[in-house]
Amino acid sequence: MDGENEMKILHMADVHLGAEPDKGKPWGSGRGRGLWEAFCQAMEAAEEKQVDLVLIAGDLFHRQPLKKELREVDAVCSRLTKAEVVIIAGNHDYISPKSFYRGFEFQSRIRVITSQEPQVIEFPRLDAAVYAFSYEQRDIKEPIYQRFHKVSRMGTHILLLHGGDEKHMPFRTRELEQMGFDYVALGHIHKPAQLKADRIVMAGALQPLDCNDTGPHGYWVAKLWKGTASAAFYPIRGCEYLPVTLELDKNMTNNRLLEAAKQRLLELEPYQIARLVLTGNHDPEFEPDVEQLEALGRVVAVDRLCKPHYDFQRLKQEYGNQIIGRYIMELEKLPQNEVTKQALYFGMDALMGNGYVY
Repeated sequence: MDGENEMKILHMADVHLGAEPDKGKPWGSGRGRGLWEAFCQAMEAAEEKQVDLVLIAGDLFHRQPLKKELREVDAVCSRLTKAEVVIIAGNHDYISPKSFYRGFEFQSRIRVITSQEPQVIEFPRLDAAVYAFSYEQRDIKEPIYQRFHKVSRMGTHILLLHGGDEKHMPFRTRELEQMGFDYVALGHIHKPAQLKADRIVMAGALQPLDCNDTGPHGYWVAKLWKGTASAAFYPIRGCEYLPVTLELDKNMTNNRLLEAAKQRLLELEPYQIARLVLTGNHDPEFEPDVEQLEALGRVVAVDRLCKPHYDFQRLKQEYGNQIIGRYIMELEKLPQNEVTKQALYFGMDALMGNGYVY
């Protein structure tokens, strides 16, 4: 990158406009609208920060966009007074033969890549080139990114891609690094991450789509200048799934567990939704009332990682040469590791008539 002036990029991905996360949950009715609000908030930040380029690395929409939705996006982006916008389609909003992406005339400075063939878009004002392609079907199992080479005479070279698993353009971070781009803007994996500090960034979903998307979500702002790059993450606090651990003990009751959960929920921020994680060891006869916990407000799921508390020495003495005692003694003869530990618990659950699932 040879440009003398600092260039600022706002990089986001996986906005999934049109999705309805948490449908049927008490808080679910506003989540779909919240995705649009997050998109507007990111664009407001692009204007406030006076970025030069907005990169949307795939899955702006959760499915094929409607014309009226493209008009809404166009209206939001029309408020930008400086930034150029480049959008690629991902595996959700891929460019089908009848996609409204094709032929739609944006009034704002939006450029949508509508082909799966690698393309280069040059921005002479920015002395920059963006290398990109869009999905034309749901799956791309080939590493298409390997076809890109820095051919532009612009000073700054940016690679814009959507993928990262075996069905959606698998890539190797080391290969991306060796390609020599000033910045690689990635989408598809919903967890934000810097794969190579400041230069190769997975944007993550702008907002979480389900309870597996734990932690903060938002957008990145990258600054490129004289061969250097710096990238900073900016969370959007619309919704955040937060793992909340509740540790059980051998004296646990469902009343105690419910009260502990209620207390922890009171500690959450208004935008946070709990994914309760039950850990620890409880009495073998105790059965956590998961439905009762899930009925609490702002609980999206309950993960049972807890185990019954077995006194194996007492059980060996009590059952002696009976099957339970022999089972414990035989497993104790084996190398002790996580596998034998799990086998001991699974076996005891089966032999003692408990239906625990870990």
